[in-house]
Amino acid sequence: MKPLKLIKSFCKLCAASAVIASSLTITNCGGGVGGSGSEITIRPKSLSGLRLELDDRAASLEFYRSALSESAVNNGDFEEGALIYSQTEPIVTRQMLSGTFFSVNYPESTAEITYRYTAINRNTGLLQVICSDAGYIHPSDSSPQVRIRYYSQTTAYKSTTNYFVTFSSDGNFLTNIQMRVAPNELLDNQEFSTYQYSPLFGWQPAPGLITTIQGATYFMDGNIVKFDGSPVETNYDILDVDRQNSQIALDSLDERTIFFTPDNPAIEPFSVTCANDPFEIDPSFTETGIATIFDDDNVTEIGAGTYTYEKIPGTDDGEFIIRDSLIYNNKYRLNFRTKESGDIDELIQRATGFYEIKGGDMAGETGFFTVRDTRNVR
Repeated sequence: MKPLKLIKSFCKLCAASAVIASSLTITNCGGGVGGSGSEITIRPKSLSGLRLELDDRAASLEFYRSALSESAVNNGDFEEGALIYSQTEPIVTRQMLSGTFFSVNYPESTAEITYRYTAINRNTGLLQVICSDAGYIHPSDSSPQVRIRYYSQTTAYKSTTNYFVTFSSDGNFLTNIQMRVAPNELLDNQEFSTYQYSPLFGWQPAPGLITTIQGATYFMDGNIVKFDGSPVETNYDILDVDRQNSQIALDSLDERTIFFTPDNPAIEPFSVTCANDPFEIDPSFTETGIATIFDDDNVTEIGAGTYTYEKIPGTDDGEFIIRDSLIYNNKYRLNFRTKESGDIDELIQRATGFYEIKGGDMAGETGFFTVRDTRNVR
């Protein structure tokens, strides 16, 4: 299947993602550290800069708050942002609240993953992990025969997993945390996936195998530390020293290809490969370079020109402008929603988001974009 045809399936997620995007424009009550009327808490007021280790480090989540989000200072406040997900142990057996043992199957990679963290009380918060198109590996053996996936691999749906997190401390630092883990709700197996082994067909989806929330809910302990591994103090909050510089938007598009999938079906998907000016001395200035435009197969060159790119302060957006081309001379506002997992040979996740054309040949058009390069997704 054509790469861009695969990407086009993400457009089905736009409606769900728009709900998340709109919530980022809401300003929470309270403020940062020492905010007016804020209660001293055991729970962290922000997860940004922290790493949550699940199931004895079988998987971990690193949190990067959106530039548009505030901390979850007071009860009912929420924080939102991007995640970097990683996994070291794909299968962990857990007893559900119903008493049945199932194996929790952690994905190897994710294509789109975000979070929302809501303050509940002094020592408890609700972490919601929102994910789509997770990638799994099935061992060839049949044991265990039933597995639950909490991050859906089906691109047509977004899977929401709820972590009700209770934090404990020694008075100064967080010590251990307990989590109640559950799918957001049961909707014809859209919110989580159950797989069962068949001797004839191997691992196959098993819709309706679990019919109650209790049958898919379990408890587990976890650990939370800062990115450098140091302990987290009680009442932790991130100091907004550099809120103008997004932690989510890419700093550069050099040697990257942006795949554009328009919402308008009359416009064919296309891609743009960027190569910056090698004589650019200071990367803190606007990035400039050559833009090469390809058709929806990402094979045939259909245009070329120059480009500029820079992050927009105080947002998770970037301004990407194509000039000097016979086609697609446009100013794109790129709203990055997911974070690239890092400078490694094989990626766990890529940068993705939504765009709006703010000026040029196709002003007003919107769509989905993803950024790729020569590295493979693991």
